[in-house]
Amino acid sequence: TNHNKSKRDITAILLKKHLGNKASYLIPEGGLAFWIVPKEQVDWALIAEKLNINGFNMITPDNYSFDKIINGIRLGYGSLSEKELEESIIALSEFLQV
Repeated sequence: TNHNKSKRDITAILLKKHLGNKASYLIPEGGLAFWIVPKEQVDWALIAEKLNINGFNMITPDNYSFDKIINGIRLGYGSLSEKELEESIIALSEFLQV
């Protein structure tokens, strides 16, 4: 829908603004999520713990990895407001290294 496309485009702008130099991502053709891969290996369990303390719910990659742990996370944007999206992307940005 146009609403989802608009929200996807807003999310892409926020990712570029706050994570552009720290992670790579592809703009999805469909669905309601971005796949974000940091440029450096990170400790997702530690990041999730810190984000959860600050009120952000993050599912770590080991929950959707099988035999090989993936260094990336799925950012679902469908149910978040623009303000919530920006706050969560900024919070994530603070824990990613350049």
